[in-house]
Amino acid sequence: MASPAPSLAPTIFDADIETQASSSSRSSKTRVAKSGSISSGGRALTEDAVDEKPARRVEVGSCKFSSFLATPLVGVTVGAHEPDTRTFYVHVGLLCLESEKFVKQLRSGGFRDPLSPLDINSNSNNSSNSNAANNAGTSASSINYTASNSSSASTSTANNSNATTTTTTTNGSSGILYCDEDASLFGYFFEYLYRDGWVLKHGVQHDSDYVTLARLYSLGERLDAKLFQRAVLWKFASHFDATTAMYDQAICDLLQIVCAELPERAEEDAFRALVFWYAAANLTRLQRYGRFSRLLMEIPDLGRYLCLRAGDGGRDNRPAVVVERPAERFESEGVLV
Repeated sequence: MASPAPSLAPTIFDADIETQASSSSRSSKTRVAKSGSISSGGRALTEDAVDEKPARRVEVGSCKFSSFLATPLVGVTVGAHEPDTRTFYVHVGLLCLESEKFVKQLRSGGFRDPLSPLDINSNSNNSSNSNAANNAGTSASSINYTASNSSSASTSTANNSNATTTTTTTNGSSGILYCDEDASLFGYFFEYLYRDGWVLKHGVQHDSDYVTLARLYSLGERLDAKLFQRAVLWKFASHFDATTAMYDQAICDLLQIVCAELPERAEEDAFRALVFWYAAANLTRLQRYGRFSRLLMEIPDLGRYLCLRAGDGGRDNRPAVVVERPAERFESEGVLV
């Protein structure tokens, strides 16, 4: 659907957006009871011991959607103040497949239930081994958290100052993540977790859709959700070209979002590059718009960004953002007929 870029256009690869679900890669945390020691395969583990089991990585399309629904539910309370907060209950496997930020928050907050379908299979094997040890007369507590009798509660502050994690676990677990984001905006991400929805199915109908996509892309940046960012960028780039008609207000909205919420990198972010290119191509028109003049004063680097982009050939030299339609995230259910 995207208009082909001229052959002279610079090619931009977004180094942070990968075709594989690298955001689901994680390291296992220590799984130790609060008191005493536990054993695994006859090896005693003290409170300071570390479970060095390799991280369980889920590749895109390698697990069925129904497998993710077997993972535990966790609540994500979104919004800073009542009555604007909403709590979304999400399957941990889907959340952690997409967001490395939530993986880190859950682990640092003490959430020890499986984070992916692969972890479920692993824990099932651990439970079997533990039961066999108990039947043989060995006094040992299972490493599998859901089968243990320990209880714990912990609170941690995430790397992002706008999000904190609180998990409370007692003989099984319940978890609550607090995320200082706009609840309506997070709803798009929630929909994306469970179905293709607006991000992948519907076209761009209005200027406001481009602004929404920019906000979603920056949300993906804060959540460290690379696959989600890739899907948003694909939709944006597929419709955003030299023929796109947009009001000055919408252009300024885009400029403000990418400057304030997307970091500058040595290798330019593809989304930022597209926005700066379009603004530079319409610079003569924007100079007559009061809000654009205010943005130049509020964002000192904005003028530099636009000057660099204006020197690349203007409207006809759209950055060649290489983004293919996102691959299927789940393996076919394989229903027999």
